[in-house]
Amino acid sequence: MSDETPARVWPEVMLVDEAAEYLRIASRTLLRLAREGRVPARKVGGEWRFHRLALEDYFRQPRPEGDDDEGEHSI
Repeated sequence: MSDETPARVWPEVMLVDEAAEYLRIASRTLLRLAREGRVPARKVGGEWRFHRLALEDYFRQPRPEGDDDEGEHSI
């Protein structure tokens, strides 16, 4: 029997806490980025939803010049 923890399977559509954990950023930061329209997200029933593949695509793209969050680093 293996002592290894199985890799987590991430859902295709994630809630704020799931998406923040997936991206390894604070939930507050992700909410701010969503409200500002800086990450792909949609509000459904008053709660933010994040599509995993859209987030992956977004964070693979180079950041525009001057688009640097204070205290945050590029992923």
